Amino acid sequence: MPGRLSVDGSGMDMLLPLDRTAVDDAPPVVADQRWLAKAVEAVDRCVDRLVDDFVTHPFRHRVEHSLHVALMSDLLAQEELSGLYEMAGGQKTQLVHKEWPETRKRPLKKGRGNFDIAVLSPEGVAQTTTDRFLQGRIAAPIAIEIGLNYPLKHLKDDDWKLENSAVPHAYLIHFSHSLTKRDVAVEQFVASSASTGTAQSFSRSAFAHHDPKSGASHRKRLDEHSATPIPNA
Repeated sequence: MPGRLSVDGSGMDMLLPLDRTAVDDAPPVVADQRWLAKAVEAVDRCVDRLVDDFVTHPFRHRVEHSLHVALMSDLLAQEELSGLYEMAGGQKTQLVHKEWPETRKRPLKKGRGNFDIAVLSPEGVAQTTTDRFLQGRIAAPIAIEIGLNYPLKHLKDDDWKLENSAVPHAYLIHFSHSLTKRDVAVEQFVASSASTGTAQSFSRSAFAHHDPKSGASHRKRLDEHSATPIPNA
């Protein structure tokens, strides 16, 4: 498939078809640490709000992607994450993205998968060309994986995705309701993910479960170490 020409700050270069097979083709994460600290605080607030809302209204969202939309909307409303930022060629983009390609292809995978939600840094955006942006070749300092009614195998794969790309601030979030019974093994894995990341990554985890028969729910927010029962939520 032929490429097409594009103009960026350095002149003319080829925009190739999306290549999901390249490994380690994104530069290291570039981010102002003061901005990053505020961005992480903003993401923490939004994730905890989503967890609390799920406990209160467990059937607001029928499918996982609806949870993604809700979290993205909240993230984009945060001062630290809102607005448009200029790339090297003058084009502008937002910092929060859905289905952002993994920084590194995982071993034995045919190509790069996508993070559910990723937050780019203003500095990372400023240093990239439009071509590399369209290829997803910006290392995200923040990435989020969200699951609804997923089994343990899927969550382990999500955790591996985050760890393999050495995301500096990685989030693993699990939700479940009437479609699945409470899975303690899943919750234990999610709760322990913060201590199993690589030296380059710091994982944060949260989960919530609703039991439609009793009406009770329980949750673990990001800063909690175990589940908190919420009777008759």
